[in-house]
Amino acid sequence: MIKRVVNNGLGRHSEFEVSGDILRLTNNCLNEVLHGFHSPSLPDVLGDSVEHAENLLDQIHRCAEPAGTLVLARSDLAVLARCIRRAVSELGPEFSTCTGFEVEEANSYEEEISRRIAEGTPE
Repeated sequence: MIKRVVNNGLGRHSEFEVSGDILRLTNNCLNEVLHGFHSPSLPDVLGDSVEHAENLLDQIHRCAEPAGTLVLARSDLAVLARCIRRAVSELGPEFSTCTGFEVEEANSYEEEISRRIAEGTPE
């Protein structure tokens, strides 16, 4: 589940609460992108630094329990959406074995993340 929250009265900056299966999927996909297969230009794939992605993975991993909720910035959600797309692309038929999620389910969650990012974009 993804829920948009306003960032403590800072106006147009939004954050998002992420929980449930989306959090578990993003944990698995981000781990695959960072550690599961070779990506020649990982910062380009991530759209961010590897160090930031590793920190994000650590935060997600600590919250990926069934009742866990994590508050993320729009830029973090963008990294996660890229990782889902890349994992689906790279893993192909092995995606469900490696992540525990079906490709169709992953694509649906990636679309939801992308919609939420667009909703949180300042006009």
